[in-house]
Amino acid sequence: MFWGDDSTIVYNEAYTKLIGQKHPALQGQDPKIEFAEIWDHFEKLLAEQRETAQTTVEANAFLLLHRHGFLEETYFSWKFVPIIGNEGWVVGSHATVVEVTREVIGDRRLSDIRSLSGEVSGARTIKDLWTRLLLGIQKADKDIPMAWLYSVADSATSSSLSSSRSEGPDGSFTMPSSVCILEGSIGIAAGHELAPIHVDLDSFNSCLVGTLQQARQEMGPVVVPVGEELMNRFRELKWRGFGVPSTHIGVFPIIPNDSTSLLAFLVVGLNPRRSFDDDYRSFLTSLTEQVTTPQLSAVILREEVERRQSLARQEALDRDRLSRELSESETKFARFATRAPIGLAVLSPDGFAQSANDLWRELTQLPIGSRRVAWDDVLAEGELDHVNATWDRMLAEKKPVDMQTQIKRPWRAPELDTEGRPQWGNTHIMLSIYPDFGEDGKITSVMR
Repeated sequence: MFWGDDSTIVYNEAYTKLIGQKHPALQGQDPKIEFAEIWDHFEKLLAEQRETAQTTVEANAFLLLHRHGFLEETYFSWKFVPIIGNEGWVVGSHATVVEVTREVIGDRRLSDIRSLSGEVSGARTIKDLWTRLLLGIQKADKDIPMAWLYSVADSATSSSLSSSRSEGPDGSFTMPSSVCILEGSIGIAAGHELAPIHVDLDSFNSCLVGTLQQARQEMGPVVVPVGEELMNRFRELKWRGFGVPSTHIGVFPIIPNDSTSLLAFLVVGLNPRRSFDDDYRSFLTSLTEQVTTPQLSAVILREEVERRQSLARQEALDRDRLSRELSESETKFARFATRAPIGLAVLSPDGFAQSANDLWRELTQLPIGSRRVAWDDVLAEGELDHVNATWDRMLAEKKPVDMQTQIKRPWRAPELDTEGRPQWGNTHIMLSIYPDFGEDGKITSVMR
């Protein structure tokens, strides 16, 4: 590339790859027009070279260059050699320019990955892991000007940090109802309307929901452009890095190695001065992979095992407590039934007497727990069909029923007939039948 003292620039074909859409308008023209966004830097450089006639070398110089439709973060190394005219004055400069953007940004991102790796390696719990993850990316202000970290809690337990996919009838993957919990944020205060504490993936209570849903469905990174409505709210924030809002949002699921369990989402506002290319994707993916190394997966597994053991212990304690309460309740009911001035019995839906108090047994003269109650041996003549019909109605309607009937029983002081047999008489009784139900709505027992 040649810079003339007549404010013109001439360059070769290789240089066109460095300037993008500025070619061919820049060729042979005044560079201060096409290079308006960076001209201050070169104007000073060339002016100093005209004064000193010294070669200028600069490495990894940062320029915000408008060459692909937006102001782009770029880095160049160059050597400007002065061209001396016949009169001994500097009449131009011969410049050798090499772009080193990929190398400079790559080194920066590698440093960020190492920083994160060192930070999270000391994690001992999942909560600690999330805190360390955010600390580890705190300094990556250019490539991660804003970040949200949401852990995933399934609605069934409200405390589990995993959720798995299941295949639907049409072959698509569906997810259980899930709530995401904000573990922390960078560049935006927790609780801000753009960083809600809870995000329900099955509703639209946040502008992030659609992107989170897509990342959950695909179980992989998703990057989307920022819409106009969201961009208007972004402009109200104070941005890290280059001080301007992100134009794209990326959602990166955190999934342990050798697992399909979704632990969390790392949501980032992307660098507005870089395009989202393969290098950028690889960088962010590598960040999340630092959280799912075998060592850290062991931390997660250990905590999950401990959590399940704690739940099992609590369930055992609850069962023991319920058993004691049930035993106490049954004892109290048995005492009540014994003292009650009415006959009480518990029967199965098919008519077996499971338990009964003394008065019920005295009135009916029926055995307990051995066979189907033989009402035809107890009921007065003509009453059996009526009682059976009432029982069937109770089973069908699943409602309590009352009825009057008669039972035959020996006199309390029986007199023998002429053949030496006890004399019998009929006793009128009121019969109330109350069904009890299980969780499935079926009748489990009947109080009679």
